[in-house]
Amino acid sequence: MIVSTARDAVEYLNRWPGKRGRDYRVELQYCPDALDRLRSPHATGVSFVTAAKATGLSV
Repeated sequence: MIVSTARDAVEYLNRWPGKRGRDYRVELQYCPDALDRLRSPHATGVSFVTAAKATGLSV
């Protein structure tokens, strides 16, 4: 799956295939914040990549 928006990320997080550790929980909050324009899309993207790498997912 290609994740290119915060909405895509929320959908992917609901089916997250890896460990749901700290980085996952941070991203779980960042995505709604980005949708509500409380956090930048860039910060949300960086957080998503960090969570994916921590889980061992390919990015």
